Amino acid sequence: MKPNQTTHRREESAVGRTLKRIVFRTPVNLNPAVQTANYPKYAKGKRVEWTKAFTRWVNRSSIPIHSGFAWFVYFAVPSAFSGMISEKWGAHPPRVSCSAPSPKTLRGDVQVRRWRKPSGFPSAEAPTGAAGAAALPNSAEAAPFRGYNRAFTLIELLVVIAVIAILAALLLPALSKSKEQALRIACLNNLKQLQICSHLYALDHADRLPPNNFVYDINTGGPLVAGFNTNVTWCPGLAPYDTTPANIQRGLLFPYNRSVAIYHCPADKSSVQTTKGIVLAPRRTRSYNLSNAINGHPTVAEDVFLQPSFQKESEINDPGPAWLFTFLDVHERGIIDSTFGILPPGWERTMRETWWDVPADRHNQGCDLSFADGHVEHWRWAAPKIFQSIGQDIGGAADLKDFRRVQAGVRPETRF
Repeated sequence: MKPNQTTHRREESAVGRTLKRIVFRTPVNLNPAVQTANYPKYAKGKRVEWTKAFTRWVNRSSIPIHSGFAWFVYFAVPSAFSGMISEKWGAHPPRVSCSAPSPKTLRGDVQVRRWRKPSGFPSAEAPTGAAGAAALPNSAEAAPFRGYNRAFTLIELLVVIAVIAILAALLLPALSKSKEQALRIACLNNLKQLQICSHLYALDHADRLPPNNFVYDINTGGPLVAGFNTNVTWCPGLAPYDTTPANIQRGLLFPYNRSVAIYHCPADKSSVQTTKGIVLAPRRTRSYNLSNAINGHPTVAEDVFLQPSFQKESEINDPGPAWLFTFLDVHERGIIDSTFGILPPGWERTMRETWWDVPADRHNQGCDLSFADGHVEHWRWAAPKIFQSIGQDIGGAADLKDFRRVQAGVRPETRF
Protein backbone atom coordinates (compact mmCIF):
# COMPACT_ATOMS: atom_id res chain seq x y z
CA MET A 1 0.00 0.00 0.00
CA LYS A 2 1.31 3.45 -0.86
CA PRO A 3 1.94 5.90 2.00
CA ASN A 4 -0.34 8.58 0.58
CA GLN A 5 -3.25 6.12 0.60
CA THR A 6 -2.86 5.47 4.33
CA THR A 7 -2.70 9.19 5.05
CA HIS A 8 -5.83 9.80 3.03
CA ARG A 9 -7.83 7.18 4.96
CA ARG A 10 -6.59 8.51 8.30
CA GLU A 11 -7.56 12.08 7.35
CA GLU A 12 -10.94 10.89 6.14
CA SER A 13 -11.57 9.14 9.44
CA ALA A 14 -10.70 12.30 11.37
CA VAL A 15 -13.11 14.34 9.30
CA GLY A 16 -15.84 11.77 9.90
CA ARG A 17 -15.30 11.88 13.65
CA THR A 18 -15.34 15.66 13.62
CA LEU A 19 -18.65 15.77 11.77
CA LYS A 20 -20.23 13.12 13.96
CA ARG A 21 -19.06 14.45 17.32
CA ILE A 22 -18.93 18.21 16.71
CA VAL A 23 -21.03 19.35 13.76
CA PHE A 24 -23.82 16.92 14.57
CA ARG A 25 -23.26 17.31 18.33
CA THR A 26 -23.22 13.63 19.21
CA PRO A 27 -22.31 13.11 22.89
CA VAL A 28 -19.76 10.58 24.01
CA ASN A 29 -20.10 8.52 27.23
CA LEU A 30 -22.77 10.67 28.82
CA ASN A 31 -25.80 9.16 30.48
CA PRO A 32 -29.11 11.04 30.06
CA ALA A 33 -29.33 12.35 33.58
CA VAL A 34 -25.83 13.80 33.58
CA GLN A 35 -26.30 15.14 30.07
CA THR A 36 -29.52 16.94 31.04
CA ALA A 37 -28.09 18.46 34.17
CA ASN A 38 -24.78 19.50 32.66
CA TYR A 39 -26.05 20.55 29.21
CA PRO A 40 -24.81 24.21 29.41
CA LYS A 41 -21.31 23.06 30.27
CA TYR A 42 -21.49 20.32 27.64
CA ALA A 43 -22.67 22.74 24.93
CA LYS A 44 -19.93 25.23 25.77
CA GLY A 45 -17.31 22.51 25.43
CA LYS A 46 -18.73 21.47 22.09
CA ARG A 47 -18.64 25.05 20.84
CA VAL A 48 -14.96 25.30 21.77
CA GLU A 49 -14.27 21.98 20.08
CA TRP A 50 -16.16 23.08 16.94
CA THR A 51 -14.18 26.35 16.85
CA LYS A 52 -10.88 24.47 16.94
CA ALA A 53 -12.01 22.06 14.24
CA PHE A 54 -13.31 24.91 12.10
CA THR A 55 -9.97 26.74 12.39
CA ARG A 56 -8.05 23.63 11.32
CA TRP A 57 -10.38 23.18 8.35
CA VAL A 58 -9.89 26.79 7.23
CA ASN A 59 -6.12 26.49 7.46
CA ARG A 60 -6.09 23.29 5.42
CA SER A 61 -8.44 24.62 2.71
CA SER A 62 -6.67 28.02 2.31
CA ILE A 63 -9.95 29.90 2.71
CA PRO A 64 -9.66 33.42 4.23
CA ILE A 65 -10.96 33.14 7.75
CA HIS A 66 -12.69 36.54 7.49
CA SER A 67 -14.47 35.70 4.24
CA GLY A 68 -18.25 35.56 4.10
CA PHE A 69 -18.25 31.88 3.18
CA ALA A 70 -16.11 30.97 6.20
CA TRP A 71 -18.38 32.82 8.62
CA PHE A 72 -21.42 31.27 6.96
CA VAL A 73 -20.03 27.76 7.52
CA TYR A 74 -19.05 28.57 11.11
CA PHE A 75 -22.54 29.71 12.14
CA ALA A 76 -24.88 27.88 9.78
CA VAL A 77 -23.53 24.32 9.67
CA PRO A 78 -23.96 23.41 13.39
CA SER A 79 -27.42 25.00 13.60
CA ALA A 80 -28.80 23.82 10.28
CA PHE A 81 -27.77 20.19 10.49
CA SER A 82 -27.98 19.43 14.18
CA GLY A 83 -31.70 18.69 14.09
CA MET A 84 -31.58 16.56 10.97
CA ILE A 85 -28.64 14.44 12.06
CA SER A 86 -29.82 14.08 15.64
CA GLU A 87 -33.15 12.92 14.21
CA LYS A 88 -31.32 10.18 12.33
CA TRP A 89 -29.71 9.06 15.60
CA GLY A 90 -32.95 9.38 17.52
CA ALA A 91 -32.35 12.47 19.59
CA HIS A 92 -35.00 14.85 20.87
CA PRO A 93 -34.59 18.13 18.87
CA PRO A 94 -37.44 20.14 20.40
CA ARG A 95 -36.07 19.75 23.92
CA VAL A 96 -32.29 19.68 23.60
CA SER A 97 -31.43 18.79 19.97
CA CYS A 98 -27.86 17.94 20.94
CA SER A 99 -27.73 14.25 21.74
CA ALA A 100 -28.10 10.86 20.17
CA PRO A 101 -28.80 7.47 21.77
CA SER A 102 -26.24 4.75 21.84
CA PRO A 103 -26.87 1.73 19.64
CA LYS A 104 -27.87 -0.26 22.75
CA THR A 105 -31.08 1.77 23.11
CA LEU A 106 -32.32 0.94 19.56
CA ARG A 107 -35.01 -1.76 19.40
CA GLY A 108 -35.88 -2.90 15.91
CA ASP A 109 -37.26 -0.10 13.75
CA VAL A 110 -38.45 1.97 16.72
CA GLN A 111 -36.00 4.39 18.27
CA VAL A 112 -36.36 4.77 22.02
CA ARG A 113 -35.94 8.33 23.28
CA ARG A 114 -33.29 8.89 25.93
CA TRP A 115 -35.50 11.35 27.68
CA ARG A 116 -38.06 8.67 28.47
CA LYS A 117 -37.62 5.29 30.03
CA PRO A 118 -38.01 2.25 27.77
CA SER A 119 -41.27 0.39 27.57
CA GLY A 120 -41.83 -2.03 30.43
CA PHE A 121 -40.01 0.07 33.05
CA PRO A 122 -42.50 2.72 34.15
CA SER A 123 -41.47 5.04 36.92
CA ALA A 124 -43.23 5.33 40.19
CA GLU A 125 -44.98 8.50 39.08
CA ALA A 126 -46.09 7.03 35.74
CA PRO A 127 -49.79 6.11 35.38
CA THR A 128 -50.80 2.51 34.88
CA GLY A 129 -53.30 0.80 32.62
CA ALA A 130 -54.45 2.42 29.39
CA ALA A 131 -53.14 5.83 30.45
CA GLY A 132 -49.78 4.28 31.25
CA ALA A 133 -49.65 2.51 27.91
CA ALA A 134 -50.40 5.73 26.14
CA ALA A 135 -47.60 7.45 28.02
CA LEU A 136 -45.02 4.91 26.90
CA PRO A 137 -43.18 5.81 23.72
CA ASN A 138 -43.44 2.32 22.15
CA SER A 139 -47.15 1.87 22.63
CA ALA A 140 -49.67 2.07 19.79
CA GLU A 141 -51.52 4.92 21.49
CA ALA A 142 -48.33 7.00 21.50
CA ALA A 143 -47.68 6.56 17.78
CA PRO A 144 -49.47 9.75 16.68
CA PHE A 145 -47.30 11.81 19.01
CA ARG A 146 -43.93 10.52 17.76
CA GLY A 147 -43.95 12.81 14.71
CA TYR A 148 -43.93 15.82 17.00
CA ASN A 149 -40.68 14.71 18.58
CA ARG A 150 -39.04 14.48 15.16
CA ALA A 151 -40.05 17.99 13.98
CA PHE A 152 -37.62 20.82 13.21
CA THR A 153 -37.13 23.59 15.69
CA LEU A 154 -38.11 27.08 14.65
CA ILE A 155 -34.48 28.24 14.58
CA GLU A 156 -33.46 25.34 12.34
CA LEU A 157 -36.32 26.04 9.96
CA LEU A 158 -35.41 29.72 9.75
CA VAL A 159 -31.77 28.87 9.09
CA VAL A 160 -32.74 26.56 6.22
CA ILE A 161 -35.02 29.23 4.74
CA ALA A 162 -32.23 31.79 5.04
CA VAL A 163 -29.79 29.47 3.28
CA ILE A 164 -32.27 28.90 0.44
CA ALA A 165 -32.86 32.64 0.14
CA ILE A 166 -29.12 33.34 -0.03
CA LEU A 167 -28.61 30.68 -2.70
CA ALA A 168 -31.54 32.02 -4.72
CA ALA A 169 -30.17 35.56 -4.52
CA LEU A 170 -26.81 34.29 -5.79
CA LEU A 171 -28.23 32.16 -8.59
CA LEU A 172 -30.99 34.36 -10.01
CA PRO A 173 -28.67 37.02 -11.54
CA ALA A 174 -26.57 34.29 -13.11
CA LEU A 175 -29.65 32.55 -14.52
CA SER A 176 -30.98 35.84 -15.88
CA LYS A 177 -27.66 36.59 -17.55
CA SER A 178 -27.54 33.10 -19.04
CA LYS A 179 -31.03 33.53 -20.47
CA GLU A 180 -30.08 36.84 -22.07
CA GLN A 181 -26.97 35.27 -23.60
CA ALA A 182 -29.05 32.41 -24.98
CA LEU A 183 -31.45 34.86 -26.66
CA ARG A 184 -28.55 36.82 -28.10
CA ILE A 185 -26.94 33.68 -29.52
CA ALA A 186 -30.26 32.67 -31.10
CA CYS A 187 -30.56 36.15 -32.63
CA LEU A 188 -27.05 35.94 -34.05
CA ASN A 189 -27.87 32.56 -35.53
CA ASN A 190 -30.96 34.00 -37.26
CA LEU A 191 -28.89 36.77 -38.81
CA LYS A 192 -26.30 34.23 -39.90
CA GLN A 193 -29.00 32.21 -41.67
CA LEU A 194 -30.34 35.30 -43.45
CA GLN A 195 -26.84 36.21 -44.62
CA ILE A 196 -26.37 32.70 -45.99
CA CYS A 197 -29.66 33.06 -47.88
CA SER A 198 -28.44 36.35 -49.35
CA HIS A 199 -25.21 34.73 -50.52
CA LEU A 200 -27.07 31.79 -52.08
CA TYR A 201 -29.33 34.23 -53.91
CA ALA A 202 -26.26 35.99 -55.34
CA LEU A 203 -24.83 32.67 -56.51
CA ASP A 204 -28.07 31.89 -58.34
CA HIS A 205 -28.43 35.36 -59.91
CA ALA A 206 -25.07 36.13 -61.50
CA ASP A 207 -23.54 37.69 -58.39
CA ARG A 208 -26.39 40.19 -57.93
CA LEU A 209 -27.41 40.91 -54.36
CA PRO A 210 -31.06 40.48 -53.34
CA PRO A 211 -33.15 43.55 -54.26
CA ASN A 212 -34.07 45.88 -51.43
CA ASN A 213 -37.06 47.83 -52.79
CA PHE A 214 -39.61 47.85 -49.96
CA VAL A 215 -38.90 51.22 -48.34
CA TYR A 216 -41.06 53.99 -46.89
CA ASP A 217 -40.35 57.72 -46.96
CA ILE A 218 -39.54 59.14 -43.49
CA ASN A 219 -41.05 62.49 -44.45
CA THR A 220 -44.40 61.35 -45.84
CA GLY A 221 -44.79 58.08 -43.93
CA GLY A 222 -45.80 56.36 -47.17
CA PRO A 223 -44.02 54.21 -49.76
CA LEU A 224 -41.05 55.81 -51.48
CA VAL A 225 -42.35 56.56 -54.96
CA ALA A 226 -39.05 56.02 -56.71
CA GLY A 227 -38.17 52.35 -56.87
CA PHE A 228 -40.81 51.00 -54.47
CA ASN A 229 -41.80 47.43 -55.30
CA THR A 230 -43.78 44.89 -53.29
CA ASN A 231 -42.83 41.91 -55.44
CA VAL A 232 -39.16 42.36 -56.35
CA THR A 233 -37.67 42.59 -52.87
CA TRP A 234 -36.04 40.37 -50.30
CA CYS A 235 -39.02 40.74 -47.93
CA PRO A 236 -42.15 42.85 -48.36
CA GLY A 237 -44.62 43.84 -45.67
CA LEU A 238 -44.89 46.16 -42.69
CA ALA A 239 -43.62 44.56 -39.49
CA PRO A 240 -46.05 46.24 -37.03
CA TYR A 241 -49.13 45.20 -38.99
CA ASP A 242 -48.29 41.75 -40.41
CA THR A 243 -50.37 39.26 -38.43
CA THR A 244 -49.29 36.32 -40.60
CA PRO A 245 -45.97 35.30 -42.22
CA ALA A 246 -47.49 35.62 -45.70
CA ASN A 247 -45.30 38.58 -46.67
CA ILE A 248 -42.17 36.77 -45.49
CA GLN A 249 -43.10 33.79 -47.63
CA ARG A 250 -43.45 36.10 -50.65
CA GLY A 251 -39.90 37.37 -50.22
CA LEU A 252 -37.10 36.37 -52.58
CA LEU A 253 -34.99 34.85 -49.78
CA PHE A 254 -37.65 32.55 -48.37
CA PRO A 255 -37.01 29.67 -50.85
CA TYR A 256 -33.45 29.36 -49.49
CA ASN A 257 -34.63 28.84 -45.92
CA ARG A 258 -38.32 28.11 -45.38
CA SER A 259 -38.26 28.84 -41.65
CA VAL A 260 -40.15 32.03 -40.77
CA ALA A 261 -38.56 31.98 -37.29
CA ILE A 262 -35.21 33.27 -38.61
CA TYR A 263 -36.85 36.62 -39.44
CA HIS A 264 -37.73 37.32 -35.81
CA CYS A 265 -35.46 38.11 -32.87
CA PRO A 266 -36.33 35.86 -29.89
CA ALA A 267 -35.80 38.79 -27.52
CA ASP A 268 -38.34 40.93 -29.40
CA LYS A 269 -41.52 40.78 -27.29
CA SER A 270 -43.47 43.38 -29.29
CA SER A 271 -46.91 42.51 -30.63
CA VAL A 272 -48.64 43.36 -33.87
CA GLN A 273 -51.18 46.18 -34.02
CA THR A 274 -53.84 47.58 -36.25
CA THR A 275 -53.35 50.64 -38.41
CA LYS A 276 -55.28 52.57 -35.75
CA GLY A 277 -52.73 51.63 -33.06
CA ILE A 278 -54.73 48.93 -31.28
CA VAL A 279 -52.27 46.34 -29.93
CA LEU A 280 -53.17 42.72 -30.64
CA ALA A 281 -52.07 39.53 -28.93
CA PRO A 282 -49.89 37.83 -31.60
CA ARG A 283 -46.17 38.53 -31.66
CA ARG A 284 -44.59 40.15 -34.70
CA THR A 285 -43.16 38.00 -37.45
CA ARG A 286 -40.12 40.13 -38.36
CA SER A 287 -37.49 42.05 -36.38
CA TYR A 288 -34.70 42.51 -38.95
CA ASN A 289 -34.04 44.91 -41.82
CA LEU A 290 -31.57 44.82 -44.69
CA SER A 291 -29.17 47.74 -45.05
CA ASN A 292 -30.07 50.14 -47.85
CA ALA A 293 -26.42 49.87 -48.99
CA ILE A 294 -27.24 46.32 -50.17
CA ASN A 295 -28.83 46.72 -53.63
CA GLY A 296 -31.17 49.43 -52.46
CA HIS A 297 -33.76 50.59 -55.06
CA PRO A 298 -32.38 48.61 -58.03
CA THR A 299 -35.44 49.38 -60.14
CA VAL A 300 -35.22 53.16 -59.75
CA ALA A 301 -34.73 55.31 -62.83
CA GLU A 302 -31.22 56.50 -63.57
CA ASP A 303 -32.12 60.17 -63.17
CA VAL A 304 -33.29 59.61 -59.56
CA PHE A 305 -30.59 60.35 -57.01
CA LEU A 306 -30.81 57.95 -54.02
CA GLN A 307 -28.51 56.51 -51.39
CA PRO A 308 -25.46 54.71 -52.90
CA SER A 309 -25.52 50.91 -52.69
CA PHE A 310 -23.78 47.81 -54.00
CA GLN A 311 -25.58 45.75 -56.66
CA LYS A 312 -23.12 42.83 -56.81
CA GLU A 313 -21.10 40.97 -54.20
CA SER A 314 -17.91 41.40 -56.21
CA GLU A 315 -18.34 45.20 -56.11
CA ILE A 316 -18.10 45.44 -52.32
CA ASN A 317 -14.80 47.20 -51.63
CA ASP A 318 -15.46 50.38 -49.61
CA PRO A 319 -16.06 49.37 -46.93
CA GLY A 320 -14.85 45.83 -47.37
CA PRO A 321 -17.06 42.76 -46.87
CA ALA A 322 -15.88 42.41 -43.27
CA TRP A 323 -17.08 45.96 -42.40
CA LEU A 324 -20.19 46.34 -44.58
CA PHE A 325 -23.14 45.25 -42.45
CA THR A 326 -26.16 43.66 -44.15
CA PHE A 327 -28.96 42.53 -41.79
CA LEU A 328 -29.43 43.98 -38.32
CA ASP A 329 -31.81 44.07 -35.40
CA VAL A 330 -34.10 47.12 -35.57
CA HIS A 331 -35.80 48.93 -32.68
CA GLU A 332 -39.25 47.45 -32.12
CA ARG A 333 -40.92 50.88 -32.00
CA GLY A 334 -39.21 52.15 -35.13
CA ILE A 335 -39.34 49.22 -37.53
CA ILE A 336 -41.83 49.61 -40.41
CA ASP A 337 -40.52 48.54 -43.82
CA SER A 338 -37.75 46.03 -44.55
CA THR A 339 -34.94 48.52 -45.31
CA PHE A 340 -32.55 50.05 -42.80
CA GLY A 341 -31.48 53.50 -43.89
CA ILE A 342 -28.85 55.82 -42.45
CA LEU A 343 -27.28 58.98 -43.84
CA PRO A 344 -24.30 57.77 -45.92
CA PRO A 345 -20.90 59.40 -45.38
CA GLY A 346 -20.69 62.47 -47.60
CA TRP A 347 -24.36 63.46 -47.44
CA GLU A 348 -23.85 65.49 -44.25
CA ARG A 349 -22.76 68.36 -46.51
CA THR A 350 -26.29 68.67 -47.87
CA MET A 351 -28.52 67.10 -45.16
CA ARG A 352 -28.82 67.25 -41.39
CA GLU A 353 -27.66 64.13 -39.60
CA THR A 354 -30.54 62.22 -38.02
CA TRP A 355 -31.46 58.62 -37.28
CA TRP A 356 -33.54 57.53 -40.28
CA ASP A 357 -33.95 54.11 -38.62
CA VAL A 358 -33.00 53.30 -35.03
CA PRO A 359 -31.16 50.03 -34.27
CA ALA A 360 -32.36 47.86 -31.42
CA ASP A 361 -30.77 47.76 -27.98
CA ARG A 362 -32.70 44.88 -26.41
CA HIS A 363 -29.61 42.70 -26.07
CA ASN A 364 -28.05 44.27 -22.98
CA GLN A 365 -28.06 47.72 -24.63
CA GLY A 366 -26.69 46.24 -27.81
CA CYS A 367 -27.60 45.10 -31.29
CA ASP A 368 -26.79 42.09 -33.47
CA LEU A 369 -25.59 42.50 -37.05
CA SER A 370 -24.47 40.32 -39.96
CA PHE A 371 -21.79 41.32 -42.47
CA ALA A 372 -21.18 40.80 -46.17
CA ASP A 373 -18.37 38.30 -45.58
CA GLY A 374 -20.73 36.03 -43.63
CA HIS A 375 -19.77 36.68 -40.00
CA VAL A 376 -22.05 38.11 -37.30
CA GLU A 377 -21.30 40.47 -34.41
CA HIS A 378 -22.87 41.93 -31.30
CA TRP A 379 -22.41 45.67 -30.88
CA ARG A 380 -22.91 47.27 -27.48
CA TRP A 381 -24.03 50.88 -27.71
CA ALA A 382 -22.45 53.76 -25.85
CA ALA A 383 -25.91 55.25 -25.29
CA PRO A 384 -29.28 53.48 -24.90
CA LYS A 385 -31.44 53.62 -28.00
CA ILE A 386 -34.73 55.26 -27.03
CA PHE A 387 -37.12 55.64 -29.94
CA GLN A 388 -38.88 58.97 -30.20
CA SER A 389 -39.96 59.37 -33.81
CA ILE A 390 -39.03 58.45 -37.36
CA GLY A 391 -36.00 60.53 -38.34
CA GLN A 392 -35.23 61.51 -34.74
CA ASP A 393 -32.29 63.70 -33.79
CA ILE A 394 -29.01 62.36 -32.43
CA GLY A 395 -29.05 62.57 -28.65
CA GLY A 396 -25.69 63.67 -27.32
CA ALA A 397 -22.04 62.73 -27.76
CA ALA A 398 -22.50 59.05 -26.87
CA ASP A 399 -25.34 58.66 -29.35
CA LEU A 400 -23.29 60.43 -32.02
CA LYS A 401 -20.49 57.90 -31.42
CA ASP A 402 -22.95 55.07 -32.12
CA PHE A 403 -24.24 56.93 -35.19
CA ARG A 404 -20.73 57.21 -36.64
CA ARG A 405 -20.11 53.52 -35.97
CA VAL A 406 -23.21 52.46 -37.93
CA GLN A 407 -22.55 55.06 -40.64
CA ALA A 408 -19.11 53.57 -41.27
CA GLY A 409 -20.78 50.28 -42.25
CA VAL A 410 -22.55 51.58 -45.39
CA ARG A 411 -21.29 52.65 -48.81
CA PRO A 412 -20.03 56.26 -48.81
CA GLU A 413 -21.03 58.86 -51.39
CA THR A 414 -18.52 59.20 -54.25
CA ARG A 415 -20.67 60.78 -56.97
CA PHE A 416 -20.10 64.34 -55.76
